[in-house]
Amino acid sequence: MKVAKFQSNAPQMIKPFVDGLEEVYQAPVEEFQLSKLKVVDSYRIDKLKSAEIIFVFEGEIMLIPENGNALKLSKGQSAFITNSADSYKITGKGTIYRAGSNIELR
Repeated sequence: MKVAKFQSNAPQMIKPFVDGLEEVYQAPVEEFQLSKLKVVDSYRIDKLKSAEIIFVFEGEIMLIPENGNALKLSKGQSAFITNSADSYKITGKGTIYRAGSNIELR
């Protein structure tokens, strides 16, 4: 059974495209997407396609889910957001990365 093909090649640099306040790095596969977001005051994430991992690169933010408890995160900390979350708000000041899927998993 063939599962994977291993071969070497030069790495491909992915340039982001701007979507509102986010820089989105679209991987050459649908299963993964990374975006960078500079939060200055408040930002709302609506209609999640899949579960996400939020990583705080710098600063301090507060994750406020639509239904649930707020979570304070500082530089170097991360949080997992399940795909059952419809939306959440980010407040504070900092730079975060969002890793998730570009496939609708609901």
